[in-house]
Amino acid sequence: MGTQVSQEVACIVRQVIPCFADSMTYSISPGGPGPSLVHLAGISEFPLWDFDEVCGAQESLFFRALRNPMIRIVRTRADLIADEKTNLLLGMRYPPDSMTLWRMQKLRRYGVGVMSVAHNEQKQYGDGTRGTGGLTNKGKDLLRWMHACDIIPDLSGVGYITAKEVLDFILSEKLLMKPMASHSGCYTQSFCYQDLTDYLLRRMSHIDGYVGIPYTHREEFMRHATHAFRMMLGWKKVGVCSSHGHRSHFEIATDLARENLSQHIFGQNFKEFLMRALPQT
Repeated sequence: MGTQVSQEVACIVRQVIPCFADSMTYSISPGGPGPSLVHLAGISEFPLWDFDEVCGAQESLFFRALRNPMIRIVRTRADLIADEKTNLLLGMRYPPDSMTLWRMQKLRRYGVGVMSVAHNEQKQYGDGTRGTGGLTNKGKDLLRWMHACDIIPDLSGVGYITAKEVLDFILSEKLLMKPMASHSGCYTQSFCYQDLTDYLLRRMSHIDGYVGIPYTHREEFMRHATHAFRMMLGWKKVGVCSSHGHRSHFEIATDLARENLSQHIFGQNFKEFLMRALPQT
């Protein structure tokens, strides 16, 4: 990430997840090596449950980003411009308590474009743990409101039972939503309950979603990415996420230079997903 952008974002949030760079070519920005688009999974590494506290923090982040001439907040497809700016996609890892449609609309006005249904121990909307609980009635309402506000559902950090029920609900309700898993591996390679089972990978492919495979080291990434490629019938819906190691895509691309990978996994696939998932205007 460019130096100016890094300093601005670092003083607002604790954890930055740069989900992609446009391509290896565009990973050199005027400020130095870094992605041309950054996805922030949330305003805080730790959960904030009170809506007023969440909204206040989101508002602060939104207006500080607007004042930075090197940042463009991504809210629609029209914002995905390749230039010297870093495009910023704002996410919400922990949906606050007592959500309503009006509150969802307010968060959307402050730039929230991606939201999880549950994360780790949170269970109001869905079970983020290994437990048998899944999507709750409140979680179904949350998905309906996300659909009404053009917010992308993120399945990362969600238990696989909840993830399955989220995808089933989107399909059964005929919601025009394209889900993503911003930082998830494959369950058959890790046996982690928050990674995606083969069923979920196939469903994600069927619903035209996207999976960002976390990069820890080359061998592990290749295991997960190759399996996701097989389950999703191609590289077009698979990409690199550097959340775990916090390494730039330029460094990751260098590590993977000898692998037989489509260059599109370094960013173009995610950009194309956003062109499907975000509203036109």
